Amino acid sequence: MRFPATGGLPGVAAALLVALLALPSADASAQTELPPSPVCPDVRSRQFDFWVGEWDVLNRHRRPESDDPIWYETGTAIASVGPVVGGCAIVERWDGTLTFDRVVGFSVRAFDPAREVWDLVLLWPSANRPVFATFVGEFRHGRGEFEAGSVDQHDRPQITRITFADIGPDALRWDLALSGDSGITWRTTWIMEFARRSATATPPPPAAPDSAPRCDFPQMYEFAFALGRWAGTATLQDGTAAPATLESRTMLGGCGIEDRMIVGGGAWEGYEVRTFDPLANAWVAYRLDAARPVLQRLDGSVRRRDAQFAGSRAGANGDVLVSALWRFVGESALRYDLRESVDGGDTWTTLLAAQLDREGDSP
Repeated sequence: MRFPATGGLPGVAAALLVALLALPSADASAQTELPPSPVCPDVRSRQFDFWVGEWDVLNRHRRPESDDPIWYETGTAIASVGPVVGGCAIVERWDGTLTFDRVVGFSVRAFDPAREVWDLVLLWPSANRPVFATFVGEFRHGRGEFEAGSVDQHDRPQITRITFADIGPDALRWDLALSGDSGITWRTTWIMEFARRSATATPPPPAAPDSAPRCDFPQMYEFAFALGRWAGTATLQDGTAAPATLESRTMLGGCGIEDRMIVGGGAWEGYEVRTFDPLANAWVAYRLDAARPVLQRLDGSVRRRDAQFAGSRAGANGDVLVSALWRFVGESALRYDLRESVDGGDTWTTLLAAQLDREGDSP
């Protein structure tokens, strides 16, 4: 199956990192069982459950533009993978080495029942270059294949494909392949061999200040006002008010921010990841929640201690506009409003309105 090209990243000179920077049902008997999710009734939304847990990773590479057939061991890593939003999405945290350099990576992925595809959003930042990459794909015959449009180090169009295969209870293989001829031929350049450490993911470590941040340009600090632990009340679209908590933390050496909001003890959950894209000169976010557990992109800006993000999605009768507004109130209070419009912005419906007070620093 050929998928439409999505946003890859431009290539770089270092051959082994070209594919990295271009980034972005398994056999049921091999999957880690998670509790059923009333939020995501489509069973395909659980096709990545086999990946949940903590893994040792061995990296192998070969030169992308060479006839050298030899695969070189280029480093090791630990990958921690866990569910969010009632298991509707899977979050990956990757920390390891490639050719002696430390590399950190992150991804979030969710199934879109309307389009019948998986959306993958990756953030593997090089220094001061945090750019999202997006892949689209599906599982067939026990393999998952996901593709993105990108360019090579010579700015020539190419397709990047990542594959999950040989999936077992305690091992699996991930590989990355490139095609410069619209998918007619492929050359695999990177293999990751996963060996399970444990069935559950280790919680992320505290987001302590980094003495040598990977991303330290000024815009990455614009969202500092919202970082930390917050608690208060949120009102949902149906008028129900319930206790709410928010955890907002930096990740990837200061190259990204992730938020997780819980309302009513888990009756509603929202998850969002964002970064400042220096190529677009704008903030970019991807979010999903229990009411709409499909990844959606929002673009935004921050002015002083207010932030506004906007995007659109396909609706039954045309595009639906989405708006998210962060507003700092006083010295220690935060208001968050999530709205949508089905008439081009003439009228808006509030999906969530949260009034939160700061409880502590980043967890």
